Amino acid sequence: MLFASLGIACAIDFVPAWGNRNASHSWNVIIDRDTSYAFEPFWDTDRWKYKRLYNNTSWDARWGKFRLPKVFRHTYSSHPDGPLLDSKVDPHDIPALFRNYKKKDVSNEYFETSNVKVDLTGSIPKETYYCYLCVFGYQQWHPVQWGRIEGNKVVFSNMGRDIVYLPCYYKAGKLIYAASPFLLKTDGTIQMLKGQEITNKPLVVNRILPKSGEFQSFVDRLARGNFFVEDENGGMNTSMVLELPDSLQMGNNIFHFSDGIIGNSARFVFPQMVASVAEIEFYTKGANGVLEKIHGVVEASEALNSDDVLKAFDGYTATSFNSLEIPSHSRGGSSPLWLGLSFDEKVRIDAFAICPELIGNLHEVEMFELFIWRNGWQSLDAKCGQNREAVFSKVVEDGLYLLKNKSWNERSAERIFIYEDGEQKWY
Repeated sequence: MLFASLGIACAIDFVPAWGNRNASHSWNVIIDRDTSYAFEPFWDTDRWKYKRLYNNTSWDARWGKFRLPKVFRHTYSSHPDGPLLDSKVDPHDIPALFRNYKKKDVSNEYFETSNVKVDLTGSIPKETYYCYLCVFGYQQWHPVQWGRIEGNKVVFSNMGRDIVYLPCYYKAGKLIYAASPFLLKTDGTIQMLKGQEITNKPLVVNRILPKSGEFQSFVDRLARGNFFVEDENGGMNTSMVLELPDSLQMGNNIFHFSDGIIGNSARFVFPQMVASVAEIEFYTKGANGVLEKIHGVVEASEALNSDDVLKAFDGYTATSFNSLEIPSHSRGGSSPLWLGLSFDEKVRIDAFAICPELIGNLHEVEMFELFIWRNGWQSLDAKCGQNREAVFSKVVEDGLYLLKNKSWNERSAERIFIYEDGEQKWY
């Protein structure tokens, strides 16, 4: 209202439900000709950069990733569309979000979108003409976009990427599942999550929801650390090929080398006299151009002589190595701490990945139940935490998971995740 009184166009934009966290949010936006500038009207750190945070590709050092399925703008003008204009649709079969016609879709002002075509499975309820695409939050699925049903297909327009969606019908105030969930990837392709491809690999987890700010000290232990590849003459001091940035995501951070680097061994040198890391990995490009993990013999600086260093190379981000947990280790000393791999022969390294230490919160006194989505949440197993983590057998490669703390109440905040390459990937 203050901006309006000064003749400056200002509006309220909102995300009806986050794509990778619970609840919803709204903020202000100044409109100058065809460009909008989003900002937070209340005091907070760096909230002037919303357009950068809400582009569905960036991440924030304190809060992690923000992923938005849709962004709408509150309007004084009317913008009825879809089921609200269709006389065949009972108003009780329209979610509340789409009974509001004083809004318009401005998703394209914030991020690159995709039109998503979905094949509906099973029988379509009688007198059902629309399907709704939903995101997950607080143990429920929330409709964020509608699509008109044509035969057994439906297209949802202008959807945000890097988000897991579930297609649903909406009848008399209740959701009916219409197809399997899927991940709309950052490149606009779709990864179906049918939960059928069972393997013998274990699922190792240490959290029920992601955290970012509380781990900043673990990021600091890696920031400006150096990655080395040993050259033919063993000159480690002349073969430093990467210095880590100050900010890292709380998961695997992959750094690519455009020309590849040839060497007999590779190592990461910690910037501080504390070695703290969840996972270190090296990759080479296969014949098809896909990155393949390189295996070798684990090596460490003398001060880190412990079998625990194997946790940094075991393929699971839920298990971490921390030198402070070695009884003989001290913060003192002048020799740098490092971890790495040596190889039987020279290899080409095309990428390097590192994950900061992720402190688990699966405590021994609490029971945790693992669910997989198969037209509803189905329980797979329940276990108490052990060493702040839990190990479940028989991973489903194409599964959508939820790990619940059985002592929490119904409106709890656990997040959904998929499990790939030993890592919980949160959505």
